[in-house]
Amino acid sequence: MKKKAYQIDSEGNIKEIEEKENKIKKKKEIKFDFSNLDYISIGFYVVAPIVLGVIVGIFLDNKLGTKPLITLTLILLGSVGSLYNLYRLTKK
Repeated sequence: MKKKAYQIDSEGNIKEIEEKENKIKKKKEIKFDFSNLDYISIGFYVVAPIVLGVIVGIFLDNKLGTKPLITLTLILLGSVGSLYNLYRLTKK
């Protein structure tokens, strides 16, 4: 059902217009899709290779006596692995 409403035009005349009763739009419902949960673990995909590179690098540096060399190399490889994991995740 439409309501009657009035409006003043640019010349100052009053016009009768029809106004819709349900003028307020309903908010969109946000539904979470549980079928693809890959994006929830995105932090793990990024952090895990780097942390693993730090831990293994420190261990090997202490064993072999090459203080920063192996750790820095494994951090670099972990960063490359993180970027590759993000690439694979976004390619799906």
